[in-house]
Amino acid sequence: MAENDNKQNSNANLQIIRDPNLAKNRIFVGNLPTCTREQLESICLPYGKVLGSLVQKNFGFVQFESEEIANKVASSLSKSIFKGNVITVRNAASKQAPKRPASDNVALPTNINTGYFGVPESMPTNTTPNMNPDYNDCEIIVIDRRNTKYAEYIEQRLKDINLRVDVLFPNEDVPLGKVLINISSRGCLYAILITPQHEEHNSITVNILYGQPAEHRNMPVDDAIMLISKDFRQKNG
Repeated sequence: MAENDNKQNSNANLQIIRDPNLAKNRIFVGNLPTCTREQLESICLPYGKVLGSLVQKNFGFVQFESEEIANKVASSLSKSIFKGNVITVRNAASKQAPKRPASDNVALPTNINTGYFGVPESMPTNTTPNMNPDYNDCEIIVIDRRNTKYAEYIEQRLKDINLRVDVLFPNEDVPLGKVLINISSRGCLYAILITPQHEEHNSITVNILYGQPAEHRNMPVDDAIMLISKDFRQKNG
Protein backbone atom coordinates (compact mmCIF):
# COMPACT_ATOMS: atom_id res chain seq x y z
CA MET A 1 0.00 0.00 0.00
CA ALA A 2 2.78 2.41 0.94
CA GLU A 3 4.59 1.58 -2.30
CA ASN A 4 1.48 2.44 -4.34
CA ASP A 5 1.12 5.73 -2.46
CA ASN A 6 4.74 6.61 -3.25
CA LYS A 7 4.21 5.88 -6.94
CA GLN A 8 1.07 8.01 -7.01
CA ASN A 9 2.87 10.88 -5.27
CA SER A 10 5.77 10.59 -7.71
CA ASN A 11 3.46 10.64 -10.73
CA ALA A 12 1.56 13.63 -9.36
CA ASN A 13 4.85 15.43 -8.77
CA LEU A 14 5.96 14.86 -12.37
CA GLN A 15 2.62 16.03 -13.75
CA ILE A 16 2.84 19.28 -11.80
CA ILE A 17 6.49 19.98 -12.55
CA ARG A 18 6.03 19.33 -16.29
CA ASP A 19 2.74 21.18 -16.78
CA PRO A 20 3.51 24.07 -19.19
CA ASN A 21 0.53 26.02 -17.88
CA LEU A 22 2.19 26.19 -14.46
CA ALA A 23 5.65 27.22 -15.69
CA LYS A 24 5.33 30.76 -14.32
CA ASN A 25 4.93 29.28 -10.82
CA ARG A 26 8.14 27.29 -11.22
CA ILE A 27 11.85 28.07 -10.89
CA PHE A 28 14.76 26.74 -12.90
CA VAL A 29 17.95 26.05 -10.92
CA GLY A 30 21.18 25.86 -12.91
CA ASN A 31 24.70 24.68 -12.03
CA LEU A 32 23.13 22.31 -9.53
CA PRO A 33 25.49 20.06 -7.55
CA THR A 34 24.68 16.42 -6.90
CA CYS A 35 21.67 16.46 -4.60
CA THR A 36 18.29 14.91 -3.92
CA ARG A 37 14.92 16.50 -4.56
CA GLU A 38 14.48 16.86 -0.82
CA GLN A 39 17.76 18.76 -0.47
CA LEU A 40 16.82 21.12 -3.29
CA GLU A 41 13.38 21.68 -1.83
CA SER A 42 14.85 22.39 1.61
CA ILE A 43 16.46 25.66 0.47
CA CYS A 44 13.14 26.77 -1.06
CA LEU A 45 10.79 25.92 1.80
CA PRO A 46 11.49 29.10 3.81
CA TYR A 47 9.84 31.10 1.01
CA GLY A 48 6.64 29.12 0.49
CA LYS A 49 4.97 25.76 0.01
CA VAL A 50 6.69 23.46 -2.50
CA LEU A 51 4.29 21.53 -4.75
CA GLY A 52 6.83 19.49 -6.66
CA SER A 53 10.42 19.28 -7.85
CA LEU A 54 12.64 17.61 -10.39
CA VAL A 55 16.42 17.09 -10.28
CA GLN A 56 18.43 16.27 -13.39
CA LYS A 57 22.20 15.98 -13.94
CA ASN A 58 23.17 19.57 -13.14
CA PHE A 59 19.89 21.45 -13.10
CA GLY A 60 16.48 21.20 -11.54
CA PHE A 61 13.01 22.69 -11.17
CA VAL A 62 10.87 23.52 -8.14
CA GLN A 63 7.13 24.20 -8.32
CA PHE A 64 5.31 26.68 -6.08
CA GLU A 65 1.74 27.82 -5.52
CA SER A 66 2.12 31.17 -7.26
CA GLU A 67 4.27 33.19 -9.62
CA GLU A 68 4.91 35.67 -6.81
CA ILE A 69 6.54 33.00 -4.64
CA ALA A 70 8.56 31.63 -7.56
CA ASN A 71 9.91 35.09 -8.39
CA LYS A 72 10.73 35.74 -4.73
CA VAL A 73 12.69 32.49 -4.50
CA ALA A 74 14.52 33.22 -7.75
CA SER A 75 15.50 36.68 -6.54
CA SER A 76 16.61 35.41 -3.13
CA LEU A 77 18.55 32.30 -4.16
CA SER A 78 20.17 33.26 -7.46
CA LYS A 79 23.96 33.57 -7.12
CA SER A 80 23.86 31.88 -3.72
CA ILE A 81 26.06 28.92 -2.81
CA PHE A 82 24.40 25.50 -2.59
CA LYS A 83 26.63 22.57 -1.60
CA GLY A 84 29.69 24.39 -2.91
CA ASN A 85 28.22 25.54 -6.25
CA VAL A 86 27.11 29.03 -7.24
CA ILE A 87 23.60 28.32 -8.49
CA THR A 88 21.61 30.34 -11.01
CA VAL A 89 17.91 30.61 -10.32
CA ARG A 90 15.21 32.15 -12.50
CA ASN A 91 11.52 31.83 -13.22
CA ALA A 92 11.09 28.79 -15.45
CA ALA A 93 8.81 30.75 -17.77
CA SER A 94 11.59 33.23 -18.49
CA LYS A 95 13.48 32.77 -21.75
CA GLN A 96 16.63 34.28 -20.25
CA ALA A 97 19.56 31.91 -20.44
CA PRO A 98 21.41 31.11 -17.21
CA LYS A 99 24.28 33.50 -16.68
CA ARG A 100 26.87 30.83 -15.96
CA PRO A 101 27.43 27.74 -18.12
CA ALA A 102 27.19 24.24 -16.73
CA SER A 103 30.98 23.95 -16.90
CA ASP A 104 31.05 26.03 -13.71
CA ASN A 105 30.12 22.86 -11.85
CA VAL A 106 33.55 22.52 -10.28
CA ALA A 107 34.36 19.75 -7.85
CA LEU A 108 35.60 21.36 -4.66
CA PRO A 109 38.14 19.75 -2.34
CA THR A 110 37.07 19.15 1.24
CA ASN A 111 40.50 19.19 2.90
CA ILE A 112 40.84 22.96 3.04
CA ASN A 113 42.81 24.42 5.92
CA THR A 114 41.47 27.91 6.38
CA GLY A 115 40.01 30.20 8.97
CA TYR A 116 36.81 32.14 8.48
CA PHE A 117 38.66 35.04 6.88
CA GLY A 118 41.66 33.10 5.56
CA VAL A 119 42.74 32.25 2.05
CA PRO A 120 42.77 28.43 1.74
CA GLU A 121 46.21 26.89 1.45
CA SER A 122 45.07 24.79 -1.51
CA MET A 123 43.72 27.77 -3.47
CA PRO A 124 44.23 27.26 -7.22
CA THR A 125 45.97 30.19 -8.88
CA ASN A 126 45.08 32.12 -12.01
CA THR A 127 48.15 33.19 -13.96
CA THR A 128 46.44 35.14 -16.75
CA PRO A 129 43.99 38.05 -16.77
CA ASN A 130 40.32 37.27 -16.99
CA MET A 131 39.57 37.82 -20.68
CA ASN A 132 36.31 35.87 -20.78
CA PRO A 133 33.36 38.29 -21.01
CA ASP A 134 31.04 35.69 -19.47
CA TYR A 135 32.80 35.87 -16.11
CA ASN A 136 33.43 38.55 -13.53
CA ASP A 137 36.64 40.31 -12.57
CA CYS A 138 35.49 40.52 -8.95
CA GLU A 139 32.86 38.83 -6.82
CA ILE A 140 31.59 40.19 -3.53
CA ILE A 141 30.83 37.63 -0.83
CA VAL A 142 28.15 38.84 1.59
CA ILE A 143 27.92 36.87 4.82
CA ASP A 144 24.81 38.63 6.16
CA ARG A 145 22.02 39.79 3.85
CA ARG A 146 21.48 42.79 6.10
CA ASN A 147 24.65 44.16 4.51
CA THR A 148 23.22 43.98 0.98
CA LYS A 149 23.02 47.76 0.55
CA TYR A 150 26.63 48.13 1.63
CA ALA A 151 27.64 45.38 -0.80
CA GLU A 152 25.79 47.13 -3.61
CA TYR A 153 27.63 50.34 -2.77
CA ILE A 154 30.97 48.50 -3.04
CA GLU A 155 29.76 46.87 -6.25
CA GLN A 156 29.05 50.27 -7.81
CA ARG A 157 32.44 51.63 -6.72
CA LEU A 158 34.12 48.73 -8.52
CA LYS A 159 31.96 49.10 -11.62
CA ASP A 160 33.00 52.75 -11.72
CA ILE A 161 36.58 51.58 -12.33
CA ASN A 162 35.37 49.26 -15.12
CA LEU A 163 35.38 45.93 -13.30
CA ARG A 164 32.76 43.29 -13.99
CA VAL A 165 31.31 42.59 -10.57
CA ASP A 166 28.72 40.31 -9.01
CA VAL A 167 27.38 39.84 -5.47
CA LEU A 168 27.12 36.38 -3.87
CA PHE A 169 25.20 35.24 -0.79
CA PRO A 170 26.71 31.90 0.33
CA ASN A 171 24.74 29.47 2.45
CA GLU A 172 25.89 29.46 6.06
CA ASP A 173 27.00 25.82 5.94
CA VAL A 174 29.49 26.36 3.08
CA PRO A 175 33.05 27.15 4.29
CA LEU A 176 34.52 30.37 2.97
CA GLY A 177 37.46 28.42 1.58
CA LYS A 178 35.17 26.50 -0.76
CA VAL A 179 33.52 29.70 -1.91
CA LEU A 180 36.90 31.25 -2.72
CA ILE A 181 38.05 28.17 -4.62
CA ASN A 182 34.84 28.15 -6.64
CA ILE A 183 35.29 31.83 -7.52
CA SER A 184 38.97 31.41 -8.38
CA SER A 185 38.30 28.38 -10.57
CA ARG A 186 36.11 30.55 -12.81
CA GLY A 187 39.02 32.86 -13.58
CA CYS A 188 37.88 35.66 -11.28
CA LEU A 189 40.71 37.98 -10.22
CA TYR A 190 39.39 39.33 -6.92
CA ALA A 191 37.01 38.30 -4.15
CA ILE A 192 35.75 40.78 -1.58
CA LEU A 193 34.38 39.71 1.77
CA ILE A 194 31.73 41.77 3.53
CA THR A 195 30.53 41.14 7.09
CA PRO A 196 28.57 43.33 9.51
CA GLN A 197 31.90 44.36 11.07
CA HIS A 198 33.14 45.59 7.70
CA GLU A 199 30.13 47.82 7.21
CA GLU A 200 30.42 49.12 10.77
CA HIS A 201 34.03 50.19 10.13
CA ASN A 202 33.56 51.17 6.46
CA SER A 203 36.04 48.51 5.38
CA ILE A 204 36.30 45.34 3.27
CA THR A 205 38.60 42.33 3.02
CA VAL A 206 40.19 41.90 -0.42
CA ASN A 207 41.40 38.55 -1.73
CA ILE A 208 43.63 38.63 -4.81
CA LEU A 209 43.06 35.25 -6.45
CA TYR A 210 45.50 35.15 -9.37
CA GLY A 211 49.25 34.51 -9.27
CA GLN A 212 50.25 34.18 -5.63
CA PRO A 213 46.97 34.53 -3.69
CA ALA A 214 47.01 37.33 -1.15
CA GLU A 215 44.58 38.58 1.45
CA HIS A 216 44.23 42.19 2.60
CA ARG A 217 42.05 42.21 5.69
CA ASN A 218 39.76 44.97 6.88
CA MET A 219 41.03 47.66 4.52
CA PRO A 220 39.32 51.07 4.50
CA VAL A 221 37.08 51.14 1.44
CA ASP A 222 38.92 53.96 -0.35
CA ASP A 223 42.29 52.24 0.14
CA ALA A 224 40.88 48.91 -1.03
CA ILE A 225 39.34 50.40 -4.17
CA MET A 226 42.63 52.15 -4.93
CA LEU A 227 44.55 48.87 -4.47
CA ILE A 228 42.21 46.95 -6.78
CA SER A 229 42.17 49.75 -9.37
CA LYS A 230 45.97 49.93 -9.51
CA ASP A 231 46.38 46.16 -9.60
CA PHE A 232 43.69 45.77 -12.28
CA ARG A 233 45.33 48.39 -14.52
CA GLN A 234 48.71 46.70 -14.18
CA LYS A 235 47.20 43.29 -14.84
CA ASN A 236 45.53 44.42 -18.03
CA GLY A 237 48.48 46.48 -19.21
